[in-house]
This record gives sequence, structure tokens and C-alpha cells, in this order.
Amino acid sequence: MKKCSNTNCDNMIPATILVDGRRRNLKSRKYCFECSKFGEHNTKNLEQRSKQFSLEEQVCTCSICERQFIYSKKKGHTKAICNSCMVTKARQEKKRKAVEYKGGSCQVCGYNKSMRALEFHHLDPSKKSPSYHKGFRSWGFEKQKRELKNCILVCSNRHREIHSRDEWTS
Repeated sequence: MKKCSNTNCDNMIPATILVDGRRRNLKSRKYCFECSKFGEHNTKNLEQRSKQFSLEEQVCTCSICERQFIYSKKKGHTKAICNSCMVTKARQEKKRKAVEYKGGSCQVCGYNKSMRALEFHHLDPSKKSPSYHKGFRSWGFEKQKRELKNCILVCSNRHREIHSRDEWTS
């Protein structure tokens, strides 16, 4: 006999049991019959609850957004910064490198006050990678550089003007 895996239960699980006239082996069973009825597959919620109990001590607060999160080394978390902020920082760094690679300012008017207002415009849309919209931010810098060779760096105002001109001429 072994003990039930549910942290809130102290019941024991027998090695075998007689069900519908047949002897059933329960050696691989994790939970007792009170926690999980025989033949029902409801252990997923029990496993999630038992994981929650074991992680409750590891609640951390992000130093950037001040959101509370549960630290998990397996998921690549740090104890100081939540994953959302880590991804945001990584994306900002990638954009900073790409903007520097293309000169650091709008190639039409010279604007360089906000990196958020700088965008990449494909001069020939037929040369645009089919996966550009889905994955550009997740690509490595070498692959980004190959795509950026087909682009110019413009501020958002100039980018809208370029596209509005294209709409009126088509």
C-alpha cells in the first residue's frame, strides 16, 4: 500500500482491488478513490492543484511592472523580472540593433527622437519574406539583416505618407 499523492489527503492506495469481478493492479495509481473515482479521468485538476501548493512559497514581484508571478526555473523565469517584461526587453533590444543597422534616423526627414516611431518600409514588396509579419521580431539578427537590406528606415508619419501615395496611384 502507498499514500495518496494529493497533498490534502492521507488515504492509502491498495496494490490491487477487485472491480466487476476482475482483479485490477493499482501500483501506478497516484490518487486514492476519494480523490479520483475508479474509471474517471479527473486527475489533471488534482495535479494542477498539488503543483500550486508546492509553488505558493515562490511568488515573486516583477521589479519592472510590479506584477506578482509564480517563479518557475523550468520555464526560464528569473526571480526579479516576469516573462512578459523579459520578452519586451528582448524585443526592444532587437529593434534598437535593427534601427542602428539602418542608420538610427528616418532616411527621409532625419527624425530620431523615439525609436517607437521609427519603422521599416519595404521598397519592393515582392521581395518581402512571406514570414515577415509572423516572425521578424523572433528572427536572429543575421536573418533580420538580410530582410532589412530590402527596407528603408522611416518615421511613422513618412511611412503613412508613402503608403497613402501608393493607395492613390494604384
